[in-house]
Amino acid sequence: MRIFIASSLESLEKAKEISVVIEELGHTPILWNSPGLFVAGEYTLDTLEKIADTVSGAVIVFSEDDKIWYRKDEIKTVRDNVLIEWGIFAGKLHRKNVAICKIGNPYIATDLRGINSIDFNKKYRASIELKTWLINIGQDKSKDFEGCLKFGNFNELFEGVCKYKFFNQLKIYAISTNKTVRMLEGYEGIHINSVKLLLRRYEEKDPYYSESMETSIETSIELWREMHENRIIDQLEIKRFNYHIESGFYIFDNSFVIIGNLHFLYPEVKVHFDRNSILISDATVVGKKIINWYIEKFDNIEKNF
Repeated sequence: MRIFIASSLESLEKAKEISVVIEELGHTPILWNSPGLFVAGEYTLDTLEKIADTVSGAVIVFSEDDKIWYRKDEIKTVRDNVLIEWGIFAGKLHRKNVAICKIGNPYIATDLRGINSIDFNKKYRASIELKTWLINIGQDKSKDFEGCLKFGNFNELFEGVCKYKFFNQLKIYAISTNKTVRMLEGYEGIHINSVKLLLRRYEEKDPYYSESMETSIETSIELWREMHENRIIDQLEIKRFNYHIESGFYIFDNSFVIIGNLHFLYPEVKVHFDRNSILISDATVVGKKIINWYIEKFDNIEKNF
């Protein structure tokens, strides 16, 4: 698993020690100062959110970085940006996938004191606790996803699947497929036996109604029908539904699924990301389960609408 490690500059050497322990336990540490991680011109918080989309967990080093006055006493506390980073990764990954590693005895905000932390002042015990934490977060089936998931731009993923040139069946659940059908038109020699489309229908009273979107959908339908007439597609079935969806999905021969703009992959496993799409293959058992779930979902939508 890829594990991000955050700390203050003053605690960087301790963060490096933690990264060594994580690597020795068979995982890939991503230290906050790794070259190329924060690109010039980008907003730091945006970069941190992107990093959170690519890791399984994070270790946030809480150390005695700054002095503050608290109820008449001078105390040592955690650097404020480190606290923000804990919040970002806890929000993205869930707090159980974010470990607080204490160096010294820093003051910790009251709301965070109830969360168990790892005391790196006791290195041997800390290495055992890190190992236990890694085992626990590894039980989210992340290993099962290796080999069946690919993240990227929708167009790139679509082109990657379409290189096979021939499909028996393509099922699409989407708002509009204008770009998709135009892409398919451009693949020389491609052939599909059967295409089933479930496309959005906008009505004027619909709060999401857009004349331009409805025009786009109608245009894509015409293009699909042209492909059918030109025998690129043998059988074409188009149905419209009046329901605003959060994410569309494409099922290729019950072997590949492409999904975009979603907040979950599978009811049991939440995946958090923003701009990427996902390609799922049936290369693993869990991949097959996810694909079967989407096939069932498509069939249920088709029946209901």
